[in-house]
Amino acid sequence: MPVEPAGEPDLVRKSEQKTLPSPAEGIQFRLLAPSVRGVMMPMIVEFEPNANLAEFGRHAGEEFVHVLRGSMELELEGSDPRILRAGDSAYYSAERPHLFRNASDTQPLRIICVDSPPNL
Repeated sequence: MPVEPAGEPDLVRKSEQKTLPSPAEGIQFRLLAPSVRGVMMPMIVEFEPNANLAEFGRHAGEEFVHVLRGSMELELEGSDPRILRAGDSAYYSAERPHLFRNASDTQPLRIICVDSPPNL
């Protein structure tokens, strides 16, 4: 049975994106949805060279990451770190502790990250 459309899409213009900077980590998060009240939270995350999350993240649900530019080291607890390059993606349980790091000391990293459900 087809799903009926629920109305008009929520649009978020670039100028309307909410930015959550983390200067101490060298990271900037840009929310790509109008709020964090939906079932997923899409973001663009930009890392300065050598920047990384300060600690392992862990939250309910699932996480998807896609590298747009640069190279990212993804570490999931209990596994060897993996390098993802532009065009690579990863999908995993967000309940497993995870850490992102820009694998370059000269180039910025830009990724799309989608958390479901939102964790802010």
